[in-house]
Amino acid sequence: MIDVNKYGDHDWFVGDITQFYRDDDMFLDNGLPDDEKLTIPLYLGRSTYTTTGEREKYRVRRD
Repeated sequence: MIDVNKYGDHDWFVGDITQFYRDDDMFLDNGLPDDEKLTIPLYLGRSTYTTTGEREKYRVRRD
């Protein structure tokens, strides 16, 4: 870990990536994720979430 910064109620962690793993079967020939095999969560802001691929419905999280 290099640094930690606090922004309101969020913490931003900074570090070095020393290693990662990738399952090549989950990616297309052009390097992009295969939406048919992966569901990547996306935060749209204001408690609104969605995913990549065919799932275009938004989910609202209320705490």
